[in-house]
Amino acid sequence: MISRHEQCSSQADSDVPAGTHAHDHALPTMGAHPALSELLDVPVDTRLTEYTYLSHLYQAPQTLARVYVPWNVAELKVPKTSRSPWGEDIRSLLAGAGVDVASTVERVTARLPRTEEANLLHITTKTPVIAIERTSFDADGHVVELALLVLRGDRTEAVFTHRKAAPPEVEDCVDSGFRLLPWDSPEGKPCLLSVDCASSSALSQIADNVETEQTNAGAEVLSGAKSLLAEPEAGEYLLRFALARTVEALGEVLRVAQSRGARLSVPAYDEPEDEDENEDNEAEGEDSGSKVRKVSKGITR
Repeated sequence: MISRHEQCSSQADSDVPAGTHAHDHALPTMGAHPALSELLDVPVDTRLTEYTYLSHLYQAPQTLARVYVPWNVAELKVPKTSRSPWGEDIRSLLAGAGVDVASTVERVTARLPRTEEANLLHITTKTPVIAIERTSFDADGHVVELALLVLRGDRTEAVFTHRKAAPPEVEDCVDSGFRLLPWDSPEGKPCLLSVDCASSSALSQIADNVETEQTNAGAEVLSGAKSLLAEPEAGEYLLRFALARTVEALGEVLRVAQSRGARLSVPAYDEPEDEDENEDNEAEGEDSGSKVRKVSKGITR
């Protein structure tokens, strides 16, 4: 989610609620009340560090963020970097303390603000807000950070960008346990069948029949092309038609070969003999050769 901020700042004056800190203020600590203990998956009254941020768009409050880190995860200090309106600089502090954030879950809801939130954001309790509950976990699934964000609904724009992943190469899919089928999708893309279903499924049997028809048709096209090339009076139209059919048949047969070749088991091969054995064999060969030469000389004499 993206919030448009032409000018953004954090406050630490009397307009900010208790618990807000500045770079020269001590960090407040608190005990986890029941709602926080449930979100953080910690016992009630567990010691927490609370960070509070209030960002502004020009002079009007825009975003309220509260970030909670349990003391048993890390005892963090005041961030030395410029504070983000989303509380993202806490991630840097966690990384510096050796805490790795492996995954994050964000829950977005639209609701009416609580009285305290409305007062801080300078809105009425009837103005909708967008609430984001961001929970961060380590590799073991333990909660290491909880961020509760509240954005003014009348000044927030959400932009979601989805990038389509590049389709995998056909060779990679075939090598990864898929059978390449002898036809394309309506969009002209290759069709694949899992090898787990390829042995006895009806679709696999249909593919076998289609491949047989394609190879037989390829043989007929090859025979017809040879006959046409042997005709001295064959015109340009017939030659181009034969070439087009040959290209089509060749593409089908190559796909059949690729599909069947990928499903062949790798043949076993004999390991090469050791060099020592080869040298012994060569030495024995030389000795036997010399004996044969001596015998042949004796016969000629």
